[in-house]
Amino acid sequence: MIINVLIICIVLTTHYLPSGTVYFLNLMPVPSKYIYWVELISISLMVPNASFAGHFAGILVGLLFVYGPLKYILDRIVPSKSFILFLIS
Repeated sequence: MIINVLIICIVLTTHYLPSGTVYFLNLMPVPSKYIYWVELISISLMVPNASFAGHFAGILVGLLFVYGPLKYILDRIVPSKSFILFLIS
């Protein structure tokens, strides 16, 4: 499903961008490394028919790309973190 790909992108984006504070719904400050967990909980509360397991699986796959066995694949595709920060600035 496309939503899982988007959630994986959220996890990768929060990993590769500088850490800091993100305002969830412009109301609640959340450390950026936890924002996808807050989004998972809020989606489950606001949209009861949304697939919790599907969103959770998207986060887990994103974390596997960042910290687990899929990191090897991601390291071959994405340049170094400093190069990404150079492109952004």
